[in-house]
Parts: sequence; structure tokens; C-alpha cells
Amino acid sequence: MASNEVFTIFLNTEINEDLLKEGLVRELIRAVQQYRKELNLPVEQRVNLTFHLSESFRVSIEQYKELLERNLLIKNISFNKKQNMKYVEVENEKVGIEVTI
Repeated sequence: MASNEVFTIFLNTEINEDLLKEGLVRELIRAVQQYRKELNLPVEQRVNLTFHLSESFRVSIEQYKELLERNLLIKNISFNKKQNMKYVEVENEKVGIEVTI
């Protein structure tokens, strides 16, 4: 809580399960955007994404799939391990990413 003569603000800082999952997906979005930049892909280019990750992370992605699609311009999302994936760490979990056109 913070206040002054005019305003009082209350902020709930509790992180529930849904907020945690959304945060993981947003971190993954950031990692994919960075990888797209490394690959010199145009911002407007629609891509296929393949992820190699834990089952719990997969559940989060499926729950927030619309958020991913809206932010990353995705044609297709799949889950599989590929040979030349880029691995990043998202909240202490190793995630494999493959981006193809």
C-alpha cells in the first residue's frame, strides 16, 4: 500500500498459478523474438515454431496459445526435439526452439 494526500493505492503482489503460467509464456515470447532477430527474419514473417520442453511448460503454452500467436505471427506450433534447436533458459528450465518459414 502507498498513499499521499490525494491517492491511496493497494497492490496485490500474490502470484497465482495463472499469472505464473502467463509469465512463463511471456518469457518464452521474448526468447523467440530474440532468436528471430538472430536469424534476421522480418518482423512480419509468419513462422513455424517447434519447442522441446517439459510437459508442464507445454500445458502453459497450450493455455496461452493465443497470446503466442498474437505476439509471434505463428503459422504452426509443434512439440518435438530437433537436432539443431537453440536452447534457452526460461525460469530455470531449458527450452529448445526451432523457427522455420
